[in-house]
Amino acid sequence: MRKLNFLIVMLALMAGCSSLSTDVMERVAVGDALPAFTIQLADGTTLHSRELSGKPALLVFFHTGCPDCRRTLPEVQKVYEGFGDRVRFVAISREQGTEDVQAWWDANGITLPFSAQTDRKVYELFAGSRIPRVYVADRTGTVRAVFDDNPCPDKEALEAAIQGVLP
Repeated sequence: MRKLNFLIVMLALMAGCSSLSTDVMERVAVGDALPAFTIQLADGTTLHSRELSGKPALLVFFHTGCPDCRRTLPEVQKVYEGFGDRVRFVAISREQGTEDVQAWWDANGITLPFSAQTDRKVYELFAGSRIPRVYVADRTGTVRAVFDDNPCPDKEALEAAIQGVLP
């Protein structure tokens, strides 16, 4: 019975990730404007999507229980360290609270600004399935690159996308 319970929990975690989902329900694609949203960051500040205009932005949707997200987040962190001031970076959890995200951030040396969302409201403005999802927008708020788990973006791919939107 214990093994069955463990298996059920693992399948539930994986189903929330991307590896079991074969359909891609994109709501925001290259060429689209970032949708309007408001989030609270872990540091207590409020971020409105309109504040992302004026400089390039990289948004990543994730869940720390997702194996693909665990591979992607350190790659995003490397890019954040290289472009920090010139690009606005925001990591937004999909159905994961602050305490869990912060614990994973601390254990893995991640310093990206994040917003913990316990639901899918913000995520569903962008997509209906699959994480990680990374959106790179130019300074007008127009999406210029989208990455998901097929394949997960590495540092080089993310840097190239950002180079393409820098003034």
